[in-house]
Amino acid sequence: MQSSIVASRLVDPGILVVATLALSLTYPVVARAQSTQTVSASPPTQLSEQLETIVVTAQKRSENLQQVPISVSAITSAQLESAGVHDVTDLIALVPGLQIPSTPAIASPHLRGIGTQAPGAGIESAVAIYIDNVYMVSPNASFLSLNNISQVEVLKGPQSTLFGRNATGGVISITTRTPTQKPTADVQIGYGNYDTSTGSVYVSGPIAQGIASDFAVQATHQGEGYGTNLATGRNVYQTKIDLNTRSKTVAEISRNTRVEFILDYGLNRGSVEGALRSPNGQVPLLGQPNYGNNPWNVNEDSVPYGYLSTSGVSAKVTHDFGAATFTSISAYRASKADTNFDYDLTPIPGLALTILSNGRELTQEFQLTSADAGPLKWTVGSYYFHAVDAEQVPVRFFGPFSAETRFDELLSYGRQVTNSIGGYGQATYPVFEDTELTAGARYTYERRSVSGSVDTIPAVGESQIVSGSPPSLTVTKPTWRLAIDHRFSPDVMVYVSDNRGFKSGGFNMQSPLAPAYLPEKLDAYEIGAKMDLFSKTVRLNPAAFYYNYNNIQVTQFTPTGGSLYNGAGAEVYGLDLDYAVVVSQQFTLSGGLEYLHTRFTSFQNAVISTPLLHGGYLQVAGNAAGNELPQAPKFTASLTGDYRLMMTPIGAFGLSGTYGYNNGYFTEPDNRLRQPSYNMVSASVKWTSLNERYVVRLWGKNLANEVVATQLLTASQVVGEGLFPPRTYGITCDVKL
Repeated sequence: MQSSIVASRLVDPGILVVATLALSLTYPVVARAQSTQTVSASPPTQLSEQLETIVVTAQKRSENLQQVPISVSAITSAQLESAGVHDVTDLIALVPGLQIPSTPAIASPHLRGIGTQAPGAGIESAVAIYIDNVYMVSPNASFLSLNNISQVEVLKGPQSTLFGRNATGGVISITTRTPTQKPTADVQIGYGNYDTSTGSVYVSGPIAQGIASDFAVQATHQGEGYGTNLATGRNVYQTKIDLNTRSKTVAEISRNTRVEFILDYGLNRGSVEGALRSPNGQVPLLGQPNYGNNPWNVNEDSVPYGYLSTSGVSAKVTHDFGAATFTSISAYRASKADTNFDYDLTPIPGLALTILSNGRELTQEFQLTSADAGPLKWTVGSYYFHAVDAEQVPVRFFGPFSAETRFDELLSYGRQVTNSIGGYGQATYPVFEDTELTAGARYTYERRSVSGSVDTIPAVGESQIVSGSPPSLTVTKPTWRLAIDHRFSPDVMVYVSDNRGFKSGGFNMQSPLAPAYLPEKLDAYEIGAKMDLFSKTVRLNPAAFYYNYNNIQVTQFTPTGGSLYNGAGAEVYGLDLDYAVVVSQQFTLSGGLEYLHTRFTSFQNAVISTPLLHGGYLQVAGNAAGNELPQAPKFTASLTGDYRLMMTPIGAFGLSGTYGYNNGYFTEPDNRLRQPSYNMVSASVKWTSLNERYVVRLWGKNLANEVVATQLLTASQVVGEGLFPPRTYGITCDVKL
């Protein structure tokens, strides 16, 4: 098993890119699209004096966003394009209260201060990500760069009844386009600064009577890094290849039976993930390197490297019985990752760390959902989750570290097996006129077991291997949702809800012989409103919430990497607001804001880091009660403006700008390190031809060139900081066939 992980690097991704693009360009639907599609003569920009109705599936049925008693931020494909959203991390500019500390390949979302910041084999996020109803343990973060995204829904608060995996923080649900019998093709190419080339293709059309299929592919190559490794002269913060492909086939088996079959593959490789530096004022154990005048420079002897591949297959079968619809969703996913760090962050050989991991997940969901005709709407179902995760971490010691420890290498290996099954049900019933009661419950059984070894390889003498299997972790948890909503008018609804959520525990694969970390639990109370005012030209969706958060899973960094341990308790409360305004037929405003208060109410075993005089950090257990939670800014806000102008016979022009403000946040429980406040600005200018066939778009992101940390965490020898991209800009050209 260990050797199979080490040997998991695949063939040159350039071959995959060429093969994938060749497949997309020869896909038979393109020819059909060119021969059969007619060009619309209607104006390319449909103007309206009212806000559009947004349909969401937050309660596992299609409903008007304004009728769902849940705090949901819904982002359409047009909004994603206008804001220049390339990956999941870009959503932070559109959804206040959403934080996504991350590596370039794997995102770790936080909502309302709730999240998990230690990505690794078998460590699941407190904010779950679903794509077309399939749970993604480790999705490629750049998936949103595909041009087949239909909508993104961000559900705030615990979602532990209707969604497959339990989540204390919330859910990010992504829906892709569904192929139809009408042939369609969309080809897009782009170029940006840092010698960045992009290309994407989407084709869709009929395969046979009642069967339609599509294929989407996106590829990005960055020729120049955002920074330089001053010790080696090589580019860093460079994405050498980012590739995503996805194909969906829909078959209408009969008038009442439908099958969806989906295949996907993602690949990310470059020098972003391992590119860390020591921020100003934080001195590594081996001394502070010189970084020059570019915040994205690093100075280290080891070569930063990151690699992630993901793949999956899923099948969804639905059958309409009339009174209810039966749904089966079966999915299998696999992922491999390889990351190399210079763990001392200096040009002096000291510590080098590599993380090799892989994972496989099998999920099966059965669901029965009532029709919308009667007063009682209900959903019942079951969910099965099986996962096998493995991780191997070689830590190499050089120079002073080897002399002090007398080790050349420390090699840890862990393998975790998870089996979980849950049953759930939820129903909504009108208890009074214009008043509905929703009640849901779920019971989950989960068992995790681990085996592992730690191999100590000394500078002199024979290696010593310690292996074992700590006691397995078995969890049984009930969770629930209660909500009541009242509609004061067709356009004004108020709701109150009580939700219990939990996130399962597990084992740290980088410390496989250590005891398990335990599940965390969150009780959430919320009151909110959904309001369409002034003839549906103003939309206000406020929500006030209070969380009682217990047994919190907190990140710490050890000599073998990141791991989770349990804190005690915290309280979280705040207010968020989503809004949209139609100023005129040509001009709309949308955005949101959030005020957030977080405090650890008790935390006796928090890791407290104290800088040492000559570099490095003394880390001891201490009391963090009264401190703020990590990744929990007190105030965030966003504002997007879209202006559309029709200029016959030239075409239509669209101007869009997004402004996001974050007043800063701490990154660890001891509240020593803080990301300062920042402003995130993006803008675009788009031209669309009259026949809607051609689109040209000029875009820019992070126009203020803000320096914002994706990671800012302390280990005993160093503080590691990774950064979001600097100012980027470019042009894309789109042809619809």
